[in-house]
Amino acid sequence: MVLSAGAHGALGWPGLATALHEVNAPPDLVTSLAIGWYLGMAAMLAFGLIVFVAGRRLWQGDHTAATYVWPIAAVYLLFGLGALFATAFNPFFMLFVGTGVLTGLPLIGLSRAS
Repeated sequence: MVLSAGAHGALGWPGLATALHEVNAPPDLVTSLAIGWYLGMAAMLAFGLIVFVAGRRLWQGDHTAATYVWPIAAVYLLFGLGALFATAFNPFFMLFVGTGVLTGLPLIGLSRAS
C-alpha cells in the first residue's frame, strides 16, 4: 500500500494531468482533481502505515489489531469491485481487489480467536 501510494502520486497524476491539459481542461478543474488525487495518495499511505503497525502487533500475538485492518481491506476490495463494474472490467482495478484480498486473507478466523 505504501509503495502504491508513491506510484499513485509519481506515476498516476502526471499522466492524468497531461491528458487534462491536452483537452484544455479548466485550471480550476485540474487543481481540484489534483487535490483529490493527492488526498487519495495520502489515504493510501496512511492505510499502508496502519496495516504495517497492526501487522506488527498481530505478529506479536495481539489479535485485536485485526480490528484496524478489516475496514482497510474492505475499502480496497469494495472500491476495486466498484471500479471494475464502473469501467466495464478494466483489469487495472484488479490491483485494488487483490490488495484488499491479500490484506484481509490473513485475518480470517482472528476475530473469533480473540
